[in-house]
Amino acid sequence: MAMMELDGRPIAYDFNWSSGDTVFSLKMGFDEEFRNIAPGKLLFAYTIKKSIEDGFRHHELMGINEDFKSEWTEKLRKHSRFHVYNKGMVSSIFRHFNFTAKPILKKLLRK
Repeated sequence: MAMMELDGRPIAYDFNWSSGDTVFSLKMGFDEEFRNIAPGKLLFAYTIKKSIEDGFRHHELMGINEDFKSEWTEKLRKHSRFHVYNKGMVSSIFRHFNFTAKPILKKLLRK
């Protein structure tokens, strides 16, 4: 977990984990109030620098494709999602929503 603070106040974070020669950047964020100084970009640049210094060969930007990611690389690799649901009514409802209702709603909203 990388965190950037200003006067003791957190203004950006980068949640990572590593495996083998790869760092996986799961979630990044920053306080919009400090957008003008780009704390997220500064922290991510530090994270990349530190990864290289520590001998990692790859840095995966996990999650959906977002515009800011193309500022760091032109290479895209497909990532897959893995869903695990428990047996039971609540899990069945979530599974049904994610794989049946949600795709239908997305199609309807695009029109």
